[in-house]
Amino acid sequence: MASPIIRRFNRFFVCGIDGTVDHFKGIAKNLEENQRDYDVKFAKSFVRQLCNGGLPSRYLRGPAATGSGLGWAMGEAKQVITSRFNQDAAAYIRSKSDMHDPEQRGYILTGYSRGAAGIIEVATRLISDPACKKLGIQIYAMILFDTVNETNTSLQGVINRGGIPTFSNPESIITGNLQIPTNVANCVHYIRSDETNSRSDTMEKYRGGPINNAKTRYTPLYLKATHGGLGGLPYFKGEGDGNNIPILEPGAAFATNVTMAEDIYASRQVAKNVTNFCATLGIPLGVSV
Repeated sequence: MASPIIRRFNRFFVCGIDGTVDHFKGIAKNLEENQRDYDVKFAKSFVRQLCNGGLPSRYLRGPAATGSGLGWAMGEAKQVITSRFNQDAAAYIRSKSDMHDPEQRGYILTGYSRGAAGIIEVATRLISDPACKKLGIQIYAMILFDTVNETNTSLQGVINRGGIPTFSNPESIITGNLQIPTNVANCVHYIRSDETNSRSDTMEKYRGGPINNAKTRYTPLYLKATHGGLGGLPYFKGEGDGNNIPILEPGAAFATNVTMAEDIYASRQVAKNVTNFCATLGIPLGVSV
């Protein structure tokens, strides 16, 4: 793992965008029922665990399988982060107390799947949008779980937009080509290894990295796991260590090269690594499987 950039903060804020649901049960199903389905499926996702770990946070559900909803989540994430910073700044002007100093709050961004693509874009907007750039918000830690290459020009991005490589909603456009921007100090990224054959036809794997290695300590970790396993949702039923049957993902024509035993093992390794990453940076968070 890259040698981290360590700072000490007196408080933190976590913002996360989770992954994509495979499907909804019926096109006519109402939004409330769809949200309940999503909440059940992603109840133990790593992003949700980090956002529900006891620190001030904002958890945002991921987009639909078509990619719709990602623009809203990105805009909301940017808004809550800048609002938090401005609230701290206003309180600091009034009190002059270090407990309100906006520079003493460590920001943590996390995302899974298309939500990870969205969270990278959020960090990019914090230094590219003129109104955000002047605030100088720095991201202390970014934790990414198998980012999907969801850009306007990527094959996956074009597919998700029905052959049209842009959204009509400007908030939905990925502007940064998914490179980790220079306002991110530390980033760990859990990625499917090439041998897995997991979601290889539907989710183009992330191939990027940081814009500047000196400003961002980036550690990519490649694991033999399914896309679900890397997000904290391994294909595993019951207790124990799984079995040696290759996993057939929903909608896939062919099985992956990952067994249930390998998926649960890799998912637990991710959980352990995330917890250690946070501990090293002095962030009181951890996840489990």
